[in-house]
Amino acid sequence: MLITGNRARRALAGCLAVIVSAGMLSGCAGSSGGSAPAVLVIGTSGDFPPWEYRESGGKVTGWMVDMVDHVVADAGYQAEWKQVSFTGLLPALQSGRIDLITSLYNTPERRKVISFIDFAGERNAVVTRTADAGAIKSWQDLCGSTVGSLIGSSPLAAAVAAGSKQCTDAGKTAIRNQSYQSVAQELRDLEEGRIKAAIDGGVGFSYSAQHSGGKLAVAYYEGEKSIVGWGIRKDNPVVDKLGPAIEGFLTSDAAREVARKWSLPPDFLQRKPVIAKQEG
Repeated sequence: MLITGNRARRALAGCLAVIVSAGMLSGCAGSSGGSAPAVLVIGTSGDFPPWEYRESGGKVTGWMVDMVDHVVADAGYQAEWKQVSFTGLLPALQSGRIDLITSLYNTPERRKVISFIDFAGERNAVVTRTADAGAIKSWQDLCGSTVGSLIGSSPLAAAVAAGSKQCTDAGKTAIRNQSYQSVAQELRDLEEGRIKAAIDGGVGFSYSAQHSGGKLAVAYYEGEKSIVGWGIRKDNPVVDKLGPAIEGFLTSDAAREVARKWSLPPDFLQRKPVIAKQEG
């Protein structure tokens, strides 16, 4: 039978309503229909152990992966890791290609464009070749040398600039800052003597030094603690579920086991997460 006029329009509207409702239900994490959890796409450069790095087979591993497995599941989601260069992480988050960055310093500059869920704090480590470590205990010992840091990490560049100012204020030669796209390239140049030292977060660099086959060592730790958090778009409502899930993890036996497994400093993880909304 052919349906015409108002009857046809009412029938079409009813069909669309059923389709839309079904689609909305199928996309809800933890809905009663037995549907799969919604997926959170997590961006990683995959080259910074013990945070997040790729094994020889390509699988992403690290202490952050262990934390993500607990938190994301507790919040009712499923994690999918996506390879993104470090300098491309923020643009990928802002454009919607990824939903989350799990290991990022919370800075005023970054809070202008994204929100954070803070969970940890760490000091910077200055790493050198093992043979040089005994003679390098402050920025004053690096005057006239080249120090490596990651492109896109303004706190690291600022730390090197402050150290260089100490040198020039003392009438010594400034420190040169060599920027790198990846930690792997930075540490390779350090091992081969192209730079005198490198600076980054203490957790990652102390781990790299311990696993360098005796080639590298932490010369010293510098500065105040930097706050570390998960970066997320301001308009993403998932923050309301992830915050409580992170708090549950931080106070659990699972967090203590992850800290033990990966030799995290005892004062590294916070007891309670702090949500810092985008300011811009």
